[in-house]
Order: sequence, then structure tokens, then C-alpha cells
Amino acid sequence: MTNVRLLARAQAFVRLAMADARVHNLFGLIAGFMASRGSLFIVQTWLMTTGRVAFVAAFGIGYLLISLAYQIVDWGGQMLLARDVLTMEWSQAIKAYWSLVVVRLALALLVCLALAAATAGDFGALSALIRAYITFGAFGVAASAFNLTGVLDGLGASGVNGLINALPLLLSAIVLPFATGKGGYEAGAYLGAAFSAASVIGVLLQFAWLRRRPLAWTSAPSRADLWRATSGGWHIVLATTPGQFVYRAQVIAATAFGPAFVGSFVYAKQILSGVNQIVWFCRRTELARLAQWVKHDRSHPIKIVARSLNFKGGALCSLGLMVVALSAPFVLPERLDAAAHLLSVLAVLVVVGALSDSLVQMYTFRHRQAAAAYATCFAAVLGVAEAYLGPRVVGQYGIVAAEFAMYAVLLALLLWMWERPDRTDDARASPKRHHQPLSIVRN
Repeated sequence: MTNVRLLARAQAFVRLAMADARVHNLFGLIAGFMASRGSLFIVQTWLMTTGRVAFVAAFGIGYLLISLAYQIVDWGGQMLLARDVLTMEWSQAIKAYWSLVVVRLALALLVCLALAAATAGDFGALSALIRAYITFGAFGVAASAFNLTGVLDGLGASGVNGLINALPLLLSAIVLPFATGKGGYEAGAYLGAAFSAASVIGVLLQFAWLRRRPLAWTSAPSRADLWRATSGGWHIVLATTPGQFVYRAQVIAATAFGPAFVGSFVYAKQILSGVNQIVWFCRRTELARLAQWVKHDRSHPIKIVARSLNFKGGALCSLGLMVVALSAPFVLPERLDAAAHLLSVLAVLVVVGALSDSLVQMYTFRHRQAAAAYATCFAAVLGVAEAYLGPRVVGQYGIVAAEFAMYAVLLALLLWMWERPDRTDDARASPKRHHQPLSIVRN
């Protein structure tokens, strides 16, 4: 009888979970991630085992440059457009979208010129493939100026986004085996064209999904509109990029302790990055709820974040990762012990990162991304300094301690500034916003 009750409760829980839009979105995001990254990993592993290491390296360099350009051209749109959809009338949000498109197109031109200059150098035997990949992939970068990822996230369709955004990597993984037998320039052209074609198809699919909503350009954006799009995107980029510099400073500092420690540290950070990706998916599935809480709830920000799926998922992932890392030495080869030990300490950063990222998102919903950006930059500068100074004081683990100190400073700044007036608040320059009920909020 007890088993029957447990089974009934389990079935009821599954039905409840499947009725939750957040679960659907999370499945879509994870499915897209696995389809794109997973397929590319399998194909690259096959190419490596068959001796095509140089080809994989050339594709890796080309894709690294193109994906960086793709992220820059987005110009914070994923966060800004989601916020606008959740806090503005639809017509205002779409006007903000087209203003951002104009800024993005200008950025795309500058970024593509920068890529052309960057690939003008000599990469040896890899040069032809990389140049062709950048040349043909530039069309995809330009098409990304029209991407509606932030709009769909704001409408509670992040799962759809996850599947659509998987296309560039998925198509690249399909084309890679066929491109290996081609000459350098021809192979790069095939791969770059695949990236561009997938990017264009992705944007068209986003427009098709929104076909029942008015998306037309109604009037040219004013200078004020363009300035808001430019400054808002800059602050988002400023808030999300510094962490990359901290990681690179940590890797450079780790070289003082030999290649074995560097390898263990990079390996542990890569696992941490994969787990953080899942937690980030959790945050994207509940943007509407977070916007509603920020608008109506006057509780302490920590209490607001503690209710979120993002924080709960981060805490669960931190605990699970710690248990796995502590158990690893008993089941895995001894040469992985150092990485497992590092990972058991770094695991705490998953929940800490979830907390700080949620606070930054909340600042964005309050049109205070400038304050969040400056706090992030200040903490990152300290993080870089601590990455170099920490090891001299406490040895190898000073590198890890530096990251904990950086997050502590960032959280302290974000919490301290929460109720204080912000002179950098972009809402001062914004027109009065007419909020509508957040009717898209689901279970």
C-alpha cells in the first residue's frame, strides 16, 4: 500500500512539473545545449582520433573569433530586450528592439572589419581556412543584429530560443566531416557558410514564432532611443565581460606552479562552467517571475533571490558537484585527484555565482545596469590583482581564494547600492514607462 501511495505521489509530482512552463523551457534549453555542444564534441573527438588535429585547431580558432563577434553584436540584447518586454507596452518594447538593431548593425560592421584585420596575420597552414571561415561567417554575424532572443525570453519562450540557437553549432557539426577532405579555403568557406546559413534561419524562425505579434518598423528611432540602446548595451557588456579577464589572470598566475596544476585548474573550471550553464538556463526560464518580484516585492533582495529556481538550482548543483568531487578520488585515477580537490572547493562558487547573477539581473529590471556594471568592474579589478597577489601569500589556493574574495566584494557592493539612489541610472533619461500586468507569468 505504501508503494502505491509513493507511486501516486510521484506521478502527481511529474504531472505538476510537466504543467510548469519553466520545466518546458528548461528542457528546451538543455536539449539545445546537448544537441549543439554534444554533437560538435562527438565530431571533434572523432576528428582528433583520426589525426586531423590541425583541422580541428583551425576550426576552433575561427569559431572562437566568430562566436566572440556574435556575443559583442548582441550588445546586451538578451537581457535588455527581455526586460523591456516584461516592463513596457509591446509597442515600446518593439521600438526599443529596432533601436538596438540599428546599433547592432553598426557594431557588426566594426566587428567584421576588426576580424578581417585580426585574420590578416600569418597562421601558417591554418591561415586559408581561418580567413575563409571568418569571411563567410561574417554574414551570420550581420544577421545576428536582428536576433530576437531577448524578446522570446521575455515572453517566456526561452526553451524555443534554446532549440533555435543550437542551429549554428549543430549545422557546423554536420558539415565538419564533409569539409575535412577539402582544401583550406574551400573547407573554411563551407564551415563559414554553414554558420551564416544557420544564423539566418534562426532569425527567420524567431520572426515566424512571433508572426502573430506586430513587429514592423513604425518610426525611425530618435537620438535618445539610439543612445539608450548604446549605453544600455555597453553597461550589460561591461557587467558580463570582466569575469573573462579574471579567469585568464588566474590561468596565467597558475603557470607559476607548473603545467600539472594549470591542467587541473583549467579542467576543474571547465566542469564548473558546464554546471553554471545549467544554472543560467534556470534563470532564463523565470525572468517573468523575477521581474514581477522586483516590481512588487519590497523584501530584501536576498529573500527575493532565495525564492528563485535559479538560486535553488545553484544550491543543489553546488552540493551535488561537491559530493561528486569529494567522491572522485575513490573511483577515478590518481592523476585526477588534484582537479577533484580543486573542484570540491570551487563548487561553492556555483551558488555564489547564481546569487550575484540574479542580483545583476534585478538591477537590469530596475534600469540600473550601469550601477551593476561598475560594481562588477571594480570587483573584477580586485579579482585580477588578488589572482596575482594571493598565490604569493597562501600558495596555489590563493588563486581560488582570490575568486571568493572577488565575489564577496561584488555581493557587498550590489547589496549596499540596492536602496541607494543611482546617479548613473539610465531610467533618468528614459521616457515614462507604462507598465502592463505581467500576464505571461505562468506556474
